[in-house]
Amino acid sequence: MDEGKRTQLLIARTKHVLRSLFPNNGSVLEEVLAEAERERDRLRFLIKRKKIGNQSVEASFNLATWPAPSDLILVIKDHKASICLSSARIELEFYADAFSLVGDIRREGETVKIVPKTSFTAQLVATRYETSLTLPLTTFRAWLALTESGFPSLR
Repeated sequence: MDEGKRTQLLIARTKHVLRSLFPNNGSVLEEVLAEAERERDRLRFLIKRKKIGNQSVEASFNLATWPAPSDLILVIKDHKASICLSSARIELEFYADAFSLVGDIRREGETVKIVPKTSFTAQLVATRYETSLTLPLTTFRAWLALTESGFPSLR
């Protein structure tokens, strides 16, 4: 079985399990599943959000379609200035590495540091990404503008 067929089978089984777990939420579940199918690689999964002063920093990752790599990004939302800044992609060897890499998020001067979890396995994962875990603020780029309600809107 090739990778594409394996992915389709995984998606079909996941849908089946979700329908079994939430039989009374059929229409909502179908809408969510359809959205996930449409957006695929563009879906981002939030791992951690940390509020630092007037800013919040979010770490999220995507599940890329094989053979493309998944990635981890940080987004800084400055609520006072109503802007969002996005880091460059941190290419992941495996999407699940994101869970080990993001134990905490810290601002240290003009950098944002991703602090890995402290478990033994998380530390093993982190050694493969050491150079990517400290991001200078100068490398972040404007991504979205926040509306008055605090929700992002595309520029």
